[in-house]
Amino acid sequence: MSKAPVQLFVCSDEYAYHQRHQEPDKLVETGEEIDREIPYWHVDAGCAAMVILLAAVAERLGAGFAGVSDYAGLHGYLEIPGTILVIGVIPIGHPAPDVRSGSLARGRRLVSEVIYRERRTLPADPRE
Repeated sequence: MSKAPVQLFVCSDEYAYHQRHQEPDKLVETGEEIDREIPYWHVDAGCAAMVILLAAVAERLGAGFAGVSDYAGLHGYLEIPGTILVIGVIPIGHPAPDVRSGSLARGRRLVSEVIYRERRTLPADPRE
């Protein structure tokens, strides 16, 4: 992955998100920003990563996603402002020959095990 000719860093910026959501077209009737329990700046970064990965596939390129382990070192190396969080990196290049993963031997779960069409209480332990 480190030899891929393109390395895209997927980032989120909570400050920029709040700045945008304090503009008039995003405010509620009281003139305040909508209070959100979910940090959508991370969700938006994840959506952007998926679009990038799908675009790479459409162009018949190889791509993947990797998390970051040394945030401070990466910020210093790339001179990224402290308000920006690097979510991960997407290396893009021409794909290597496909090698079947050992984790595929266990098989996929049945659709009925992961999609629920009615209200249902999930077990506390997913192995139940």
